[in-house]
Amino acid sequence: MKVRASVKRLCEHCRIIRRKGVVRIICSSN
Repeated sequence: MKVRASVKRLCEHCRIIRRKGVVRIICSSN
């Protein structure tokens, strides 16, 4: 699992999680 701080291109396995104003993208493709 990789956590990206910057919003780039969303893949099919990516999730957007918002916590306390922080947006994280988690890709669970691996």
